[in-house]
Formats: sequence, C-alpha cells, structure tokens
Amino acid sequence: MDALSQPVSSSLRPARPLSIEASCGAAAMAVRNSAGGLVPLTRDDLYVGIASEKSLQAALDGNAELDDPISAFLDEALVIKPYASGAEALRLFDLHPGSGAVVVDDGGIVWGV
Repeated sequence: MDALSQPVSSSLRPARPLSIEASCGAAAMAVRNSAGGLVPLTRDDLYVGIASEKSLQAALDGNAELDDPISAFLDEALVIKPYASGAEALRLFDLHPGSGAVVVDDGGIVWGV
C-alpha cells in the first residue's frame, strides 16, 4: 500500500507534548531537541497549540524571561486527524505551505507531528 493511501498515523513522528504552563526555557530546549522544529502544547492533556522557533522568537522580542510561561507565546500549526490519508495531508500542506503539522485525534489527544 502506498503512503498516499495510508492514514497519516502510520507515518507520523511521535512527539512528547509540553504543558502550556511550561517555561520559555523548557519550551526552547524541547523545540531544540525536536526533529520537526515544533513541540505540541497541551492543557490537561488536550492539544492547544505549539511552541516553535517562531513563537520563541516572539518571546525573545517581547523580552520574555526563561522562567516566563510559554502560554503567552503559543503558535498555531496545521492539525491533521490520524485517520486522514497521506493524500489529504498533502492537500492540507499545499493550502498551508511552510507550516508544521500536529496529528491530533477527535478527542484532542496529540499522536505526533
């Protein structure tokens, strides 16, 4: 079966979400260590946004301290359902070029990026 017909859940990169209450410093370290340059953020285990190089730059530009919460600087990413086909995901990426994507189920749980 080719990747375009398979669900994205079969080819996602697992990602460990970070709490929205995490510090800018913790978010910076997580983004640095992430393979995709973004880290999903959650509140009560439910997806709320991402920390990315862009959001960290906004934090620096806003004179944020390393101990400040990342919540004020969360960014948005393309959200794809785990059952979406690879072809559907490609169409979404075509509509949102240059953005990362987070795979989130119908209940708001992060599966990966």
